[in-house]
Amino acid sequence: MDLDLNTLRFNGCDSLEDFFVGVQSYPDIPTTNENYETYNVEGKSGSLIVNKGTYNDKTIPFELVLLKTDNFHQRFDSINSWLDNINDNRLIYDRVDKCYRVKKVIKDNIKRQAYYGEGEFKISFLCEPFLTDIEKTKFNITNNNFVFYYLGTQEAPLNLKVFGTGDVSITLNNNTMRVSNVSDYITIDSELKQIRDNENESKDLETIGNYFYVTPGKNILSFENVSKIEAEYLALYK
Repeated sequence: MDLDLNTLRFNGCDSLEDFFVGVQSYPDIPTTNENYETYNVEGKSGSLIVNKGTYNDKTIPFELVLLKTDNFHQRFDSINSWLDNINDNRLIYDRVDKCYRVKKVIKDNIKRQAYYGEGEFKISFLCEPFLTDIEKTKFNITNNNFVFYYLGTQEAPLNLKVFGTGDVSITLNNNTMRVSNVSDYITIDSELKQIRDNENESKDLETIGNYFYVTPGKNILSFENVSKIEAEYLALYK
């Protein structure tokens, strides 16, 4: 399902329905390209390309217009508050099944006497590099060798709440993490690179292994000395 191209949804509001702010033209949305470095090698024609595995933020510019210009200043006070006080950073435009995650809103000047109306203005959304699902995917695991399929096109961090006691082991595909002296449960935050116990104390010094990332397609999660796992990830798309 596509969204009306004359409006955008951000911070829990619809620009057209809630503020009478319309989108004047389809924005230029940057494509997602992996960062890389080039090296010249003596005796070799051309350069050597090394992909770095990182991606830049995206800046998405919008040309907007205020369609209802009575109480002009009061309306723009409300618009500024909407753009500045971000409680929900999801930006939804054109399609309703995916969104961009906004880190900052950059506002340009306002034209009081514009051709299309009295309130033309430009904003740019500084966003995370990848398009994402609207909501996180969450599921509980009680069966060992649990199989699930990740539909994203870019690997994504997998966060886990692992219930068990003693020395526990979790394996996702070919990556195994072992955590010693577990009491009740631990939380593994692969996005923030943190492991904490049931009292919110760090377990980093009692952990061996790498953090978990789901990869496109089939994933298999297995464990030892674990009774249940609560898992969640946010699917990413290039």
